[in-house]
Amino acid sequence: MNITGFSVGDSYVLTATDDKGFSIYDSGANRLSSKTCEETCDFVVMTDEYAVLANRNEPSVHILKKESHEETKLMSYDARCAHDEARVSQDGRTVMLFDSETFHIYDREGKLLAEEEMPKSREIYDQQFRKSEEGSWLEVIWYDGTVRLYSAADGSVLSETKGEPPRKDLYEEFYTDQYRIESSLHSAPAAYDLKTGRKVKELETESYLTYVTQLDGYIITEYIRAEGGRYGLLLDEKLETLAYLPGLCDVADGKLVFDYGYGDLRQCHIYSLQELMELGEGKGVNDKN
Repeated sequence: MNITGFSVGDSYVLTATDDKGFSIYDSGANRLSSKTCEETCDFVVMTDEYAVLANRNEPSVHILKKESHEETKLMSYDARCAHDEARVSQDGRTVMLFDSETFHIYDREGKLLAEEEMPKSREIYDQQFRKSEEGSWLEVIWYDGTVRLYSAADGSVLSETKGEPPRKDLYEEFYTDQYRIESSLHSAPAAYDLKTGRKVKELETESYLTYVTQLDGYIITEYIRAEGGRYGLLLDEKLETLAYLPGLCDVADGKLVFDYGYGDLRQCHIYSLQELMELGEGKGVNDKN
């Protein structure tokens, strides 16, 4: 398969190939769309809102218009920004994108406020984004026991301490109104009844549990796969799975936040069964964004 034509817009690139196909990529080289035409696309033009394709033997052209779904967009960031996690600050003013090597902080308008390279990144044991009424920060732990807190507002170092080296099993506990949930690297996460201490259930075992959030009678668990990539599960109060949430990266302001690595964070509320039925019937639901 060879590229027969391409066009570069402000934010996207359109390519045509000799197998009658075409693809659209964002500025981070992520393929957003790929389709096949009846004939080879000899002419291609890309703008910010439209893609135009044509064959020299046809009297018509194909015009595609971008669907942005602005009602679901939380914020935009540079699609070239490499990261493993995206988290929204407690006050909702900033978003931190980070991995074991760097972090970037954006405001809600997509302006880059700060970026930082992690020192001794190969010696980092774990990272956790923390939220409380006092603020939000990224907690970075090194194998030698060093713990550094970075502000989610401007990236400044809030504190640095050094204690005992951390446990090697990544053990962590999460709490809801009913459960204490244990998570470690080499065993399945398990939920225990807060009142009795009795083990209630083992949770998802295929991936590593990173966050647990209680929201409107539901429990949202977030996971990272061994090969990379994040997802979440929506659980009821009995810890039964109600929905699989690909790309889930955070829960903020009562809404689920999704990051697919294409330069946008999307958000939505949890739909009730009645709302889903209305959507399926094409009636629509009241906008809660």
